[in-house]
Order: sequence, then structure tokens, then C-alpha cells
Amino acid sequence: MVSYKPLKWSWQECHLIHENIDVLSDDSKSGVNLQRPAPGVDVAVLALRFASGLAFLYHGAAILFGAFGGPGPERFAVDHRFPIVVGYLVGLAQVVSAMAVLVGVFIRLAAVALIVVMLGAIFLVHLPHGFDVSNGGMEYALTQLLIAFALLLIVFFCIGVSAQIKSPQDYLGFRVGDDYKLADWQQITGYFNELGK
Repeated sequence: MVSYKPLKWSWQECHLIHENIDVLSDDSKSGVNLQRPAPGVDVAVLALRFASGLAFLYHGAAILFGAFGGPGPERFAVDHRFPIVVGYLVGLAQVVSAMAVLVGVFIRLAAVALIVVMLGAIFLVHLPHGFDVSNGGMEYALTQLLIAFALLLIVFFCIGVSAQIKSPQDYLGFRVGDDYKLADWQQITGYFNELGK
């Protein structure tokens, strides 16, 4: 059962939203589920973004600026026997990527940068100390690596799905709601069948 309101289509995050349709059920005959993902999914992704972004902003600022009692880039590099430029790059990657993840822009690029930083942290710093974080192990770095990897998968999935979905304008050849334009039943069902593929 579908009820109509003023016509408007829009893309939000990785979801095609038809704002003029209140979906009361899904069309089980065609196999097309017209319902939005559960609100909990968006909240879960937001929680992952905050968990990753805030932690990396804190640690990145400690490395890049010496904030929160952190070492700063020179001491960070010297303590780990890295070239000083690596201290600046690690801090910059963490701060910029954290801001991108928190704001929600360039998440793919930010997640890749964070994955590289965490792989370096695990293999160059924490692995010799084992798993336990209280002994300097890789537990926390591995957790942050997996969160960044989860964000990367979510973004790739959303971009991949949304890139395959045609907009109604592309499918019909005109914008929904244009004056003197009306899609017939064949076009409407054809479009939803296309979405169901």
C-alpha cells in the first residue's frame, strides 16, 4: 500500500529516497523491498564514525601538535626510531582522516589512510609486545584497524549500490513532477523491477 504526497526524489548518503511515498509494506510479488534500512543501521554507522574519528583525532593531535601531553612529531619519531618526517605524516594522516570521518566526507580516502597508519602501528610498534594493550600490545591498534576497515566496506557497498541504481529521471527520460509529464503503469512497474534486480 502506497500513499502519495508532493513529488520529490533525493539521494541521501547511499539511499535513494522517494520523499513523496510513505511505504506501508513491501511488494512481495516483485521481490522489491521499498522500505528504507532500519534506523539502527544509520546510528550504527554514526557510532563507528565517532569511535574512529574521536580516537584518531585525540591520538593524531598528540602526535602532530603535542596536545594532551603527547610527544609531538619529533619525539614520536625519535622514540620509535623513525625519520622525523614520518612523525609529521602519521600525525597529519590521523588528524585529517579523523576530521574527514567525523564530518562524513572523503571517508574512503580517510579509511585507507587510517588502515595504513594502523598497519604500521601494529607491525612496526605493537606486534613485538603481543596482543595485550596493557603490555604495549596490538589490541587497540587492531580494533581501530578493524573499525577503519568496516567504514571502508560500508562506503564501498553504499557507493557500489548507489552507482548501479538509476534515478527515475534517467529511467523515465524526464523528472518526476515535471509539468505535463506522467509515467504510465508500465514505466512505473518497469522502474521498480529494475530496482529489484
